[in-house]
Amino acid sequence: MKQKSTLCVLLLVICAWSISPGMAYKCYECQEEKGRGLDCESNVKNVLQPNCTETFQCIKYIWTTGNTSVLYRGCAPNSKCEELSATVTANHSLDYCSICDSALCNSAILPRFTLAVWPSWLFFLFVCTRLWRYSN
Repeated sequence: MKQKSTLCVLLLVICAWSISPGMAYKCYECQEEKGRGLDCESNVKNVLQPNCTETFQCIKYIWTTGNTSVLYRGCAPNSKCEELSATVTANHSLDYCSICDSALCNSAILPRFTLAVWPSWLFFLFVCTRLWRYSN
């Protein structure tokens, strides 16, 4: 019984460590006008991949001025989408903005959710449930 509870605690520590908020991420960094078919939009694997500072996450957003939409990828504080939303005017719009917190997560062409942590938590719950069930 003690061995099983020790294993559960160890798994919990590993899962908690995997989502450490002080982690620096590598993100794609580029900007280009949408529709031009350049690397930032269609072949993101060829663009720069600098490390963000520990307080920044990866960002991807589309900013439109008049008839020109520009795609941005890079590092930003977690509040950047809200900051951009606050600067929208009749001639400037924020068409899309997403902050994510895993390595190179700002590569998606379509919006996606960051699911990197869920498998660890599901595995932890599965193992602990099995251990408790068989210990009784």
